[in-house]
Amino acid sequence: MLSLIVCAQVRHARLCFSLASFYADDGTVVEPSAFPVPSPLHFHASLSSLAADTVLSGCVNETLSALAAAEQASRCERQTLKAALQELAEDETRHAALAWATAEWCLQRGNDHAEDVLQGVQTAFQRALAGTAAVSLSVTESDAAETALEAEGVLAPATEHALGRVVAAVLVRPWASLLCAGVTDKGEWVEVAASATEQLKQAGFPASGAAALHRWSATSA
Repeated sequence: MLSLIVCAQVRHARLCFSLASFYADDGTVVEPSAFPVPSPLHFHASLSSLAADTVLSGCVNETLSALAAAEQASRCERQTLKAALQELAEDETRHAALAWATAEWCLQRGNDHAEDVLQGVQTAFQRALAGTAAVSLSVTESDAAETALEAEGVLAPATEHALGRVVAAVLVRPWASLLCAGVTDKGEWVEVAASATEQLKQAGFPASGAAALHRWSATSA
């Protein structure tokens, strides 16, 4: 599974560089430079730190990325780019599902350090979601320029922020509660995903974002 994710990230990078080259005004071929690898490399010394980092980078960020990519794809009118965004959404969905499974594994393997792992997970969720309070679960109207960008697969800032608030409120927070409570019955997780699907629709997001949730809930079941 991990090897598949590594390969997917390589595909994502190649795709993004090719898209950057496509949109460059002067025909520049955009290529990667030397990668800034920190020294020394950081490795997790405990289940608690692994779980906390997984919550932030996977359970929260990958979840939001998966739904954002699905939303971008649904609004994009350029077919080649639309297909690329759909591929990204599916890959990010798998990455997010693995993150939730990894966090669950850490909590189950905590043994004598179970309380520390749980506290680390809870704190990580609190910090990661601190700025996503759902003041409004609706999408504001985009202006003409933003609508034109969305046709190219770029979400308007207001749309992106609204999507983040909705996903945090109706999916990530409920799933975080199930995770921290040790709920292993995936039927309850699927119920949350189904409810989130309906709330996303009501909030003004199209069916493709909901479709990602359906695929995801099936993966998690």
